Amino acid sequence: MLSVSIHGIHEFDHVGEVGYWVSQTARGEGLAALSVQMISAFAFGIGFRRLSAITLPENMASQKTLIKAGFEMETVLRDGMTRRDGTQTDAVVFAKFPEIKITD
Repeated sequence: MLSVSIHGIHEFDHVGEVGYWVSQTARGEGLAALSVQMISAFAFGIGFRRLSAITLPENMASQKTLIKAGFEMETVLRDGMTRRDGTQTDAVVFAKFPEIKITD
């Protein structure tokens, strides 16, 4: 099972944040990266100019998913997230922009 969405949408700025969840049984199949690529293409097709995604520093699987989907690591926000146990941790921010097509 897999869920992917765009939330935190700012209509005026044409930006949003991609989020996804993958069940244990669906992990490692490349489905998350494919789904993120597809929702990104949809978003850029309707006029979004930037998508972001945020991961925990130790969530390397999610970071690899984002890179495979064409996102680039942009920055680390110090104490940018709160864990479920209430402790603060850094947030790794990724971003993707529409491809610029250059014509002659």
